[in-house]
Amino acid sequence: MLRGYGKSLKNLAASIVVVVDLDNKDCISFKKEMIDILKACHPKPKTLFRIAIEEGEAWLLGDSNAVKAAYPKAAEQVLNNYVQDSICGTWEKLADAVSPGGSHKLKKMG
Repeated sequence: MLRGYGKSLKNLAASIVVVVDLDNKDCISFKKEMIDILKACHPKPKTLFRIAIEEGEAWLLGDSNAVKAAYPKAAEQVLNNYVQDSICGTWEKLADAVSPGGSHKLKKMG
C-alpha cells in the first residue's frame, strides 16, 4: 500500500501517517518491520509511523464525532459513557458502539 502512495504522491507535498496498534508485539522489532516495508518502496512516500502502545481503539473512541460520522447508527450511550484514557476494554467498547450485537457477538464468532 505504501508503494502506491509513493508513486501517486511523488510530486506533491504530502505525508502519510500510519497509526497501528502494538497489541502483543515487540515495539522495536515491529517498528523495524514497518521501516523495512517503507525502504522497499520506490519512490518512498514521506511517512510517519505512530504506534498505539495500549489500544488503537482508544485513539478512535477519543473522537466520538468522527465515530458518529463514520457510523451514523453508533450507540450514543456507549460513546457518551466512554472516559478518555480509562482502562475499560476499549475494543469491546468500540464494538459495542458500532457493531450489531457488539463485542458479545464478536467474541462468540471468534
